[in-house]
Amino acid sequence: MSTIGDFDARELTAQKDAMLGVVERRMTGFIVRHALAPELVSSFLEQAKREPPPFPVFPSKHFTGRTIGQVLVVSEANLESYFASAAKLRGALESLGGACARLERRFVELFTALAGGLAVRPPADRTGRPYGPFTARELVPGGFIAPHCENETLRFPSMAELGGKLDPATQLSFYVPLQLPEAGGELELSGAEHGKGFGAELGSLDRTTPSTLAALKAHHVATLSPGVGDLLVFDAGRFFHQVTKVEGTRPRWTLGGFLAPSRARDTLYYWG
Repeated sequence: MSTIGDFDARELTAQKDAMLGVVERRMTGFIVRHALAPELVSSFLEQAKREPPPFPVFPSKHFTGRTIGQVLVVSEANLESYFASAAKLRGALESLGGACARLERRFVELFTALAGGLAVRPPADRTGRPYGPFTARELVPGGFIAPHCENETLRFPSMAELGGKLDPATQLSFYVPLQLPEAGGELELSGAEHGKGFGAELGSLDRTTPSTLAALKAHHVATLSPGVGDLLVFDAGRFFHQVTKVEGTRPRWTLGGFLAPSRARDTLYYWG
């Protein structure tokens, strides 16, 4: 399995091909330290914690917690709610102004600097509606995210139209921690690969049982722990990964989504 890069946001010029390194499987992923300035993190998190927040909020379907913005892969095949949520999230960020209004632009700056010359933009559906920029996820104490990989989602009805635009060989995940728990909530990366060996067996196993988790542990590659404001990008499409149980009293908050090159390999798409 390839390496995980680790560099500071001040080194972006020297890392201009990092995204292509993951797409072309020369790297498994990378962490950009200090990718989001503290005011970007604190401004968004302050709004996300408001009751009610100014953003669209959804209970999570696959972990104990909630999301700010609707996650595409767990949306119904009829995407009207998803696109309405995406528009509402962007509208809320813009209306809040200041750091919140700059948030999506900062991600585009980062992805553009790392994409080796590819154009960077959100994909759009056949009517021209852009997919959402990202989602925020609150994983509450005691919560965890079971082992999974993103290539499994390509068969989901909600991915049907978008899947036709993407290079199916590579779907990446990105996220930035906004708040870390006292303990736990770490990303465990496995070498088990979608559709191969033990990765193929996982398709028919209960991924929450002690026996499955013990078998997966034998394929453990790395525990990834980006700090608040650090950007993690990794090959989540191919490799199984999980988030360990959040311990203590403080929830784990992250802001992130997905990345993939277009089939023509001339554009890097991002969405939530």
